[in-house]
Amino acid sequence: MNDPQKPHDQTSAEIEYLVSAFMPDTIKYMKFFRNVAVILLGWFASPLEVFIRREFGVRYLTWSFLFIGYATIEFWAFVAPSMLELAPSLLMHVLGIVFLGFGVYHRIRITMKYWRGQEWYSYSFGISYLDYLALGFLKDDWTLYRVTEPIIALLVGIGLWWIDPVLSLWITGTSLALMVKNNLLYEAHRHALLDRIDAHILAKHYNDAVQGKPKQETAGFSVASSISKVLVEDFDVAETVDEAMNNEPEPDIMHLIEPESPDFSDTVNEVFSSESVLNESSN
Repeated sequence: MNDPQKPHDQTSAEIEYLVSAFMPDTIKYMKFFRNVAVILLGWFASPLEVFIRREFGVRYLTWSFLFIGYATIEFWAFVAPSMLELAPSLLMHVLGIVFLGFGVYHRIRITMKYWRGQEWYSYSFGISYLDYLALGFLKDDWTLYRVTEPIIALLVGIGLWWIDPVLSLWITGTSLALMVKNNLLYEAHRHALLDRIDAHILAKHYNDAVQGKPKQETAGFSVASSISKVLVEDFDVAETVDEAMNNEPEPDIMHLIEPESPDFSDTVNEVFSSESVLNESSN
C-alpha cells in the first residue's frame, strides 16, 4: 500500500483506453490470454512453491493443485529425455514422490489450523522458507516472491546441469514460470489497491478541493476552478465511497488473489450499523 504510483501507469492507462476505443475486442482478448497464462504458469510452477514455502491457505493448496503439480513433474520426466535426447532422469521420479510427501504434509498443517480454529487467509500462497534469512531489502514480501525466490531457484537449476540435465531444465523452467506469474499477480494486486486508495482520497478531499484549497492539503487532488463554483459542496462522503468501491473495473485475474474479499464500504456500513444497534439496546 506504500508503493507509489509509477510513471508508466498513466501511459499504460492511456494506451489501454486508445486500444479499447479503436479495437474494443483486443483488450478483452488480452485479458483473457493473460488470465490463461497465469493459470498455466501456476500449474507449471506449483511443485516449486510446495518445496520453498509453508503455511498455505486451504483454497490455494488444494488436492487438485497437488495432482496437477505431480502430473507436470512426471510429464517432464518422460517427455524431456526423448525430446531433448538426454539420459533418463531417475531424480525426476524421486522428486515427484518427494513432492507428494511435501504436499500431504502441507495439507495436514492446513487441517490442523482449522481444528485449532486458527484464523488464516484461505487463499494464502504461503510463507517462503527464505523468510528466515537476513536478505535485507530482498526480504520484502512481494520482492521475495517476485524476484528473490525465482532467482535463487534459477541459480540452483543452472548448477544442477552437470548432475542431471533433465532436472536442471525443469527447475530452471519452473523458476522462470514462477517469476512471470508472480509479477502478473503483483501488478493486478497493486492496481486494485491503488484504485481503492484513490477512491478514499477523492471521498476525503473532494469538499476541500471544491473550496479551492491547494493540492498540498488535498493529497494532490484538485477541481477545475472554472466549474468548482457550480459543484455541490455538501454531499454524502459515505455514499461517494460506496459508489467508488462498487464500480471498480472488472477484477480480471484478481480473483486468483482475493476471489471473495469483503467490500470495504459494506464493512464500514456493518460497523456503523452494529454501533447503532448497540446504542439503541443500551438506551
